[in-house]
Amino acid sequence: KKFNEILTQFMKEVDLMDNMFKDGINNPPIYKNQPPVAGAIAWSRSLFYRNKRTVLRFKTLEEMLQGELGVVAKEHYLNTARQMKAFEDKLYENWLQNVDNTLNLHLKKPILAIGVSPNPDVEQEAHDTNDQGGAPQYYVNFSPELTEIITETKYLEQLGFMVPELARNVALQEEKFSRYVDGLKRMLARYYDALALLNTAEMQLLDDHIKDLQRVLRAGYKRLNWNSLGIPDFIGRCSHAIGKFESLVNQIQKNADDINARLTMIENADMFKMPPALTGGLPRDAKDYFEYIEIHRSKTVETLSQKYSALIPLL
Repeated sequence: KKFNEILTQFMKEVDLMDNMFKDGINNPPIYKNQPPVAGAIAWSRSLFYRNKRTVLRFKTLEEMLQGELGVVAKEHYLNTARQMKAFEDKLYENWLQNVDNTLNLHLKKPILAIGVSPNPDVEQEAHDTNDQGGAPQYYVNFSPELTEIITETKYLEQLGFMVPELARNVALQEEKFSRYVDGLKRMLARYYDALALLNTAEMQLLDDHIKDLQRVLRAGYKRLNWNSLGIPDFIGRCSHAIGKFESLVNQIQKNADDINARLTMIENADMFKMPPALTGGLPRDAKDYFEYIEIHRSKTVETLSQKYSALIPLL
């Protein structure tokens, strides 16, 4: 009788796990950092192990499962376990069928793309087109599906599943891909920061230099993909070109500030400075008055002429 009470309670627990499994099978509750396939399998296994722990204790009392109710309870447990195992196998097989094709598809994509990133979770490096004078808008073209497959591969191996060689090799290169993506993002951020410093006139003045810079970037969306060995060299070349462009922008803006300062001084020059009054407040006679003004005007014109002549090298 005591065994029957225990088995009845066990069957209720199996029913509870079975109901939880059926309720969540179409939308498994997985942890935030888990990928969908491995996360769903881990959830299913957690339900299975809650029942299995009880069954393992029953095996220490073999006579418990040999009676009529014991046979029923065992079969009920096995039916639920088979459903969970079938669920795991289906998820794994579907993932296995698609993983190599998906990896090859995304690894062959160019490392940069032009436009707006299709991935809303990825920070968009590109700025508004109007702010950049219509310049192309680049973003790092590392698909979130690659990140997901890398995570799935690591979790599935931890769960005891065999994973394809390609998926394992890509997962082993996770740190390398992370460095590439970070380097490309920082490089593009420098590119857009440099363009953001320019006003409309400076954009027009530096148009040829901007096009030269874009020709360096072109390899990122024309030739290089995530299988390429030349990604670090590409980042280095782009960073060097951007550094030269930044120096040019700084020099042009320094020259522009110098020109504006000189023009402001010319604009505000006092050509007819009034002479100071004589001792005792007596007024100057006309001859002294106009001689003073003429001398001051001549000195001012000479100084302004020198300042103006110095503008020519800056232009």
